[in-house]
Amino acid sequence: MVRRRTLAPGRSRTSAAALAGASRAGARAGAALVAAALATSLLTFAGAAATAADAPSASATRDAEVASAPGDELTRGERLEAGGTLVAPGGAAVLQLRRSGALTLYASDGTVAWAVDGGVPGAALVLDQAGRLRLVAPDGAVLWEPARYSPGAWRGHHLVVWDNGDLVLQDAAGGTAWHSGTARRGDRLDPGRSLGEAGQLTSPDGRHSLVVRPTGEVVLLGPDARPRWSTAPAAGTTDDEATDETTDETTDETTGGTPDGAVDGAGGGAGGDDALAPVDARLHLARDGALTVQDAQGAVLWAAPGEPAAGSTLVLRDDGDLVLVAPDDDVVWSSGTAMGPDALAVAEPLAVGEHLDAPDGHLRLSLTADELALTHDGAEVWTAPAVPGDDATLHVRARGRLALVDAAGDVLWSSPEAPGVVAGDGTALRLEPLGALLTAGTGQELWRVDVPEDLTVAPAAPVLDCSQVDGPVPIEETVVTRDGVRVHACLASAVEAMFAAARADGVELGASGWRSRAQQEALRAQNCRSVAGGGVVCHPSTATPGRSRHERGLALDITYGGPAVRLGSPAWTWLVAHAAEYGLHNLPGEPWHWSIDGS
Repeated sequence: MVRRRTLAPGRSRTSAAALAGASRAGARAGAALVAAALATSLLTFAGAAATAADAPSASATRDAEVASAPGDELTRGERLEAGGTLVAPGGAAVLQLRRSGALTLYASDGTVAWAVDGGVPGAALVLDQAGRLRLVAPDGAVLWEPARYSPGAWRGHHLVVWDNGDLVLQDAAGGTAWHSGTARRGDRLDPGRSLGEAGQLTSPDGRHSLVVRPTGEVVLLGPDARPRWSTAPAAGTTDDEATDETTDETTDETTGGTPDGAVDGAGGGAGGDDALAPVDARLHLARDGALTVQDAQGAVLWAAPGEPAAGSTLVLRDDGDLVLVAPDDDVVWSSGTAMGPDALAVAEPLAVGEHLDAPDGHLRLSLTADELALTHDGAEVWTAPAVPGDDATLHVRARGRLALVDAAGDVLWSSPEAPGVVAGDGTALRLEPLGALLTAGTGQELWRVDVPEDLTVAPAAPVLDCSQVDGPVPIEETVVTRDGVRVHACLASAVEAMFAAARADGVELGASGWRSRAQQEALRAQNCRSVAGGGVVCHPSTATPGRSRHERGLALDITYGGPAVRLGSPAWTWLVAHAAEYGLHNLPGEPWHWSIDGS
């Protein structure tokens, strides 16, 4: 029988927040810390056949919890009593049933991710023998039950909290019967976990993605879906040199890979995907902190340089940097791809060691003690004709000049003066995808440097008519909207406009969009099972890989306040009234799923 943690009598909301805080520690240090944080808890058996005589002593249950694997689940015939909790395997999320009757899911930072206010003290969460999940009052009245994904009755087998923050009711085969829709965007890889072709890491703002290609290469994609870093060795580097932790001229000491977009746009080191055979590879973060790419036999194809730190977490940040962070928050390793701001204004000097980056992440203006240089994917575009020195700074002058100044205030270099121009405080230097541009407050151009055409990759002509997209597309044909949703380029403007209109009406929407084929295959395996007679049953309904509108970037799974959109919610009402204006239609039975043709 499954054990569950039950809060000791007298615990308050403050204790629940503390519990969520303990779970953050548990995510880093394992079950022992979570158990220590719950030292006053009792483990109770709540199955249909359980009796008071079955309950072990408090000390025995605490000892058993420390020795057991972390995490909880509620299985058929069991109930979670008031004050009880379910904790995710890594301790990163906690579900608590408060004595007031409120059912609350806490995220890793202690905030409330999802809640149901039963409104009746002493309510219990019950998963009955028929597989129905219900919040019931002491008199048996049903206070809440999850909405079904599709017509007909589903049957849950167990309720679990996942470390990604989702509360999931699974059937006996492991398929999803219902979930809270509160899964965090996967921006990190925890110790002991792997990332394969079916998964990806995405920065919290949705602008950067880390993917594992079929060739075994791990690639960091920027906001324009083009590579910015890769585990592939640089041209002329052997595999042994690429995985060696020592430093040489072709493997960056910090990044241990190919930085700043020096990756073939096709995604395959020196030869591209076509030159390399498919490899069943994974990015693995060992519990001792070693980050490696391994093939199916466990052979190491790449390893992050430096000394590992046990318990480290791999995190993809909003600035585009992929970092390995130790439990004490020290950065053990970095891809070196952190993006700086894209503009420099008056009274905001750029110091030595700092840089500006264009929004797509390819053009960079960096100031070092040796030079002020503009580079595109590492290739030199322009350098100032002066050596800055250790204490130099770059300034935008209100009179319309860009000036490199030493520690004494002497000008080492400046852009040409524009005669007769009153630039004003609105003067700014901006990095755009194709060049650096200094403009006056009026918008007048004062100075510019363009990226040579031979350094830029001419994108294929975009498909602007979504009806012409007749099959799955690679991530390179997608874009990320201002709201962090990855979709096909033909749909981006409509999605941005719809989200803005909903926000203006007080409805804050979120969404996930494009999926790779590998992700669709993994989702199909998770949600579907074979039944007698050779059929397949999916909960929720999940398209066959190759046929999903998500693979085309033409469908959204929309969220509202965190969870997936539900029937009757303000988001549902708004979408029914307005989504068609933006070319999106609902799939019957799935209030969260909207696509260009309702499929």
